[in-house]
Amino acid sequence: MSAKTASIKPFELVNFIIALAFMFLFRLIPAPEPITAYGMGVLGVFIGAIWGYCFGGQSTLWASMLALFALGLVMPTGVYGAVAAVLSNYVFIIVFLSLFTVGALMGANISEYLAFKLLSADIFKKNAWLLILGILLCDFIVGIATNPIVVTIFLFSLLTTLFQQAGYKVGEKTPTMILLSVAITTLACSILYPWSAPQVIPLQSLQAVGITVSNGAYMGMIFIATIIVIAICMAMMKLLNCDVKQMSQCDIGFLAEKYKDGLSRYQKAVLVGMLLFALGSIVVAFFPKSLGVVSTVVTSQISFIGWMALAVGVMMFIKVDGKRLLEPNVMAAAFPWDMLMMIGIGVAVGGMLTTEDAGITAWIGEKIGPMMSSTSDLTLCIIIAVIGLVLTNFLNNNAVIILLSTIVVSLSTQGIIDDPVVPSMVVILASEMGFLTPGASVYGAMMHSHEYTTPSSVYKYGGIMFVVTLVFCIVIVVPLSRLFF
Repeated sequence: MSAKTASIKPFELVNFIIALAFMFLFRLIPAPEPITAYGMGVLGVFIGAIWGYCFGGQSTLWASMLALFALGLVMPTGVYGAVAAVLSNYVFIIVFLSLFTVGALMGANISEYLAFKLLSADIFKKNAWLLILGILLCDFIVGIATNPIVVTIFLFSLLTTLFQQAGYKVGEKTPTMILLSVAITTLACSILYPWSAPQVIPLQSLQAVGITVSNGAYMGMIFIATIIVIAICMAMMKLLNCDVKQMSQCDIGFLAEKYKDGLSRYQKAVLVGMLLFALGSIVVAFFPKSLGVVSTVVTSQISFIGWMALAVGVMMFIKVDGKRLLEPNVMAAAFPWDMLMMIGIGVAVGGMLTTEDAGITAWIGEKIGPMMSSTSDLTLCIIIAVIGLVLTNFLNNNAVIILLSTIVVSLSTQGIIDDPVVPSMVVILASEMGFLTPGASVYGAMMHSHEYTTPSSVYKYGGIMFVVTLVFCIVIVVPLSRLFF
């Protein structure tokens, strides 16, 4: 790598300085009543961290670590207290343990096999639309059972071969819409589990106002919402007259040859381990409260954290064909420290912003209260949907969801909104749907880098789906949330 390539770019240095200014100098601004000096310090760390996450370049870990240091200068317990607050946070622990499963999936490479088995079913070969539906269902089912990113990478690769055999041209409507539908489906189903990031952030924030969202109800709502998303994508492809009839004639025999002997013993063992991991998590989520002491042990003493730690520990110990089911070296190479620390800082600082000592929620109530007093909860949901969709397609979705969920909780604390759960669900869905720009998400980057799309085709058809997604958040998510919660 040349020195020129490795050097810090001017815009990166500017954003670094701006982030530092917020983190360390914002507290020097006189605090307007009723915000306290402590509140100004925490707010400065929050804004500086958000700025670093959104504009900090390819890695945002530096923003998290500097925010951790700056937070220590604000807290009476010092940097030690700041570190303890972040690392001992329930959300941080849940996300930390859940990330271990990524190593198992990468080490065994079983997502490709699962997707192949679904796509090779006879029913999908008879009708092109059934094949497209099969691809989206494959994305959904295998994604929630394993890892959405791994599944989507495989499907994008597989679709390249299918597009070649079908004779599509680069930038055409049909391949672009199919790829967009896969990306949107992935984004929708990736928030199914309430204990995973980033959806765990607003769900945890609701607990600050005494509201606990049922894991079962949340998963049920997202499951139905994702099915509706798939139906909408199919309807939009039909409405836009996408020509998919050639897709049913594609040959995926190369995968049949590759997996003619099925999975290896090692892959089967990893697959069983992951299925037991997912099944155990679901059992804990839906464990009946009527079982008294047993329920207390499972849901309180063991909980998700205990089950995750147990599953990870067992998979790290068991060996099949000389390899651990969860290889520490593979896991370490792919561990997303940037995302983990971003969530830890965001949740910890976001929680501090809503305390009485900070005075920020009271200030928000004074400033926004009169303006929102005549605004209905539905209007607030519409505003949140628009802001969330726009910001998440240009900024980091974790940062957007932290920002919006903090606002919702603050408004609820002041009694400005009656029900913070429904707007929180809108925050989750809207802030996750980043697919339009390369910086929106990994799926947005994959859309722009795929060899069968062009920037103009992505923005043209992606813009259409952006509007459809906005309508979905308002027309579907809002009433669906009210139905479940």
